[in-house]
Amino acid sequence: MSPDKGKYNFTQAILESMSDGVISTDMSGKIQYMNPMAEVISGYTAEEALEKEFNTVFTFFNANTKEVYENLLD
Repeated sequence: MSPDKGKYNFTQAILESMSDGVISTDMSGKIQYMNPMAEVISGYTAEEALEKEFNTVFTFFNANTKEVYENLLD
C-alpha cells in the first residue's frame, strides 16, 4: 500500500465516524462528499446528493424569523 493510500483510508475513516455532518462541494457548489451524519441531517443518502447543488439538499433558516437563507455558498 502506498503512503498516500494509507492517508486516504485514515482520513476517510475519521470522516465516516464523526458525529458532525461533513459535506464537501466543488467550486460551483455541487456536492462531492457527505459523511453518514450529513446523510442523517439532510435526509439524503450521499449517493442521492452527489452532484446536486448544495442549496437543493440543505436549506438553512433563521430559527426566530423562519427566514430562509439563500445561496449560502455565494
